[in-house]
Amino acid sequence: MRKSQTLREIYTLADKFAHKSFKVARGLKEEKLFGTGIALRRISISIVFNIIQGLSRDGIRRTKSRPLLSLDRAYRNLEESKYLISFLYQEYKLEREKVYTALSSAQDLERLLFSLINDRNKSG
Repeated sequence: MRKSQTLREIYTLADKFAHKSFKVARGLKEEKLFGTGIALRRISISIVFNIIQGLSRDGIRRTKSRPLLSLDRAYRNLEESKYLISFLYQEYKLEREKVYTALSSAQDLERLLFSLINDRNKSG
């Protein structure tokens, strides 16, 4: 797969994951929405923002002095959001299908993001 295709696919998967996470948060009762629901929404959208920053900063070229901080941060946020979705599912008995599709989307994104970070770290 060409590099530009991979970058476009990572952004697309991150966007889909954010939308699916919002659907999971929407399934929370109102009193739960303001704590954990907002946390899930914020962390999901921050994944997309960090990927945009990482791709705009590091998408064209990378030097040894410019680490992949934004993409690394996106990866860490993705791990946190996966945990939060699982936690919310267990605690609040959310719709299984929404949770499953969000976590499945996260795994696809995780695979590509991890691959991109590793490839760039090897080349730099």
